[in-house]
Amino acid sequence: MSIIIGDPERWIKASGEAILSQVYADASTIGLPLSGHIRQSRIISHPEDFHSLAPGYDHLRPRQQTDVPGLTLAGDYTRQPYFATMEGAVLSGQRAAAVVARRFGGG
Repeated sequence: MSIIIGDPERWIKASGEAILSQVYADASTIGLPLSGHIRQSRIISHPEDFHSLAPGYDHLRPRQQTDVPGLTLAGDYTRQPYFATMEGAVLSGQRAAAVVARRFGGG
């Protein structure tokens, strides 16, 4: 399971225990009782990779087309309207495929 936590300024310096406790509490509110079922967890925090999901920060997400020859990006983290969702990953993949098709004259 992968969980992305919003409000990075609040959580970037929090302990793993504090983060996991909040995950348990939030999951419980939607009927997902995780407490007591997680055997192992790992918190990955990269301060330079965090940005707010609030309006006005979308410009920090990369586009599918890059300036690097032969490099096209796809994934839910790229610039598209659905952050951190399967729909966003699919849409990003479609946009990346269109970029590649244009580069090779197929679209």
